[in-house]
Order: sequence, then structure tokens, then C-alpha cells
Amino acid sequence: MAVGILLSIVGIALVIGVDWQILFQGRIIGYLLAFGAVISWNLYNFLTASLHDRYGSATLTLNQIICSLLLVLPYASAHMPDPGSVTVGVVGGILYLGMLTTGIGFIIFVRSLHVLGPTVTAIFSNFLPVTTTLFGWLILKETILPAQMLGGATVIAAGYLVIKEKGRLEELSHD
Repeated sequence: MAVGILLSIVGIALVIGVDWQILFQGRIIGYLLAFGAVISWNLYNFLTASLHDRYGSATLTLNQIICSLLLVLPYASAHMPDPGSVTVGVVGGILYLGMLTTGIGFIIFVRSLHVLGPTVTAIFSNFLPVTTTLFGWLILKETILPAQMLGGATVIAAGYLVIKEKGRLEELSHD
């Protein structure tokens, strides 16, 4: 499983196009922050999976969203837009993003943590750069470079490897 996780990291680096020449010329902070976000997200996965026995998917998601709002509130209140720039379209867009895409997405995600467990669910988050690149190509007509194709194939292969190994370990534990 460790090999699969390392392969996934290499694949993601290829997909997002890490510029190795300028990595250590100031951009390393950005990559370290992004990696810190990944670590935080995986920690969130494991903590959420342990809370699922006490709360249902919708209740747990609602509680997490409320806690997130409370944490972001000081920053958001300091960076509020000019009241004149808030239109019905802006409010509608925020409600759509918050309730439909994020809310429903989190309910599905929290449920998948319960059904699949945190390891397999976390592996699926590694597909985000792959699907983003694919949709960028399909919708925005962006170019996919050969290194990105290799990275996407590596991420998919690593995900398969981790999920297969996780299933094998679960079978051994049931015997």
C-alpha cells in the first residue's frame, strides 16, 4: 500500500505539472502548503470515519459544515465584498455551490467513508487532478501533455494497487 501511495504522489506531480527546475526558487512553499492540505484532508477522512458510528451521514456533514463556517467566519468577515456588488446572481451562485455541490458532495463522501473506509475513500481524492485535467481537455479544450497522461495512468494504477491490497488485507483479517 505504501508503494501505491508513493506512486500516486509521483503521478499527481506529473499530472499537475510540477516544474522541477523552479521548485526550489520560491514555489516550494506553495507545494508544501498543498501537501499540508492533503495531509489535513486524509486526517479528516480518518477522523470522520471514526465518528460515523455515532452520527448519520447527513448529521455528521451538517455538523462539519457548521464547524467549518465558524472557523472561516473571522477571515470571511474581514474580507467581505462591498454590499453593492452582491446581486441575486451572486447569492444564487453561493447557495448553489454551498447547498448542492458541496452539501450533497459531502453527504456522499461521508457515506462512502462509512461504506468503503478511510483508506479507499482517500485514494479516490487522488483522482481529482486527473479528472480536472480530463474535464479541462473536454470542456475548455486544454492540451494534455504526455507527462500528464503518464501521471494520470500512474495515479489510476496506484489507486488500483492500493484498493486491491486493502481488499486482500481485509480478506486475510476475516479468515
